[in-house]
Amino acid sequence: LVGYAYAKCTINASTNTGSVSGTNNVGGLVGYAKGIDLSGVFNSATINGYTNVGGLVGNIEGGATITTSNNSGAVNGYKHLGGFVGYAKSSGNALSIEGTSTAPLVNGGKVTSTIPSGSSSANNDGGVAGFVGYLDGDSNLTISHCVNNGEIHGLQFNGIAGILGYVKHGANLIYINNCKNAALVEGGINTGGIGGRLSTNSSAVNSMVISHCYNSGEILTQDY
Repeated sequence: LVGYAYAKCTINASTNTGSVSGTNNVGGLVGYAKGIDLSGVFNSATINGYTNVGGLVGNIEGGATITTSNNSGAVNGYKHLGGFVGYAKSSGNALSIEGTSTAPLVNGGKVTSTIPSGSSSANNDGGVAGFVGYLDGDSNLTISHCVNNGEIHGLQFNGIAGILGYVKHGANLIYINNCKNAALVEGGINTGGIGGRLSTNSSAVNSMVISHCYNSGEILTQDY
């Protein structure tokens, strides 16, 4: 729908059913967003790219909210891949992806990383996940009432998970609650059902909280 949204925008009640292919910052609804609010949006098409590739949004920089939305389309690329968001950096603003107990947000799309021929990228910051692949520093993130049903394949990468993949040093606050992964997750080091490689730079108590989460998916790790 939108390639580049520099000003913060709002997209409601919108659907993408056509495949999208590009290089960097590729998404089913938005490629790059400088802050965005999404509600009632859906992607059912295959999204292909290289880095920062998401079923809904490829790259978010700035505050954002995502509610009442789902992805069922496959996401394919190299790194920073997510069923909802490939790459995110909130720059101190709030970034929230939140469903409800009766209407959770669902990723049903398979997320697959393919390492280019000749690349020596074993165990680097891959960031491949069902909801947010890669979270950059200076970020505040809440993920609540989300379910991943799509297989996650991260090959040799670091930071692969059903919900949140790789968090760069410097993130501020991370809250993940009432989330579930029910699909296969395959990656290199730091591979998990809910979170992959997670960290914050905050010394505050409870700067990272994961609560009431559940994993039933198989976890396969390949420590190259």
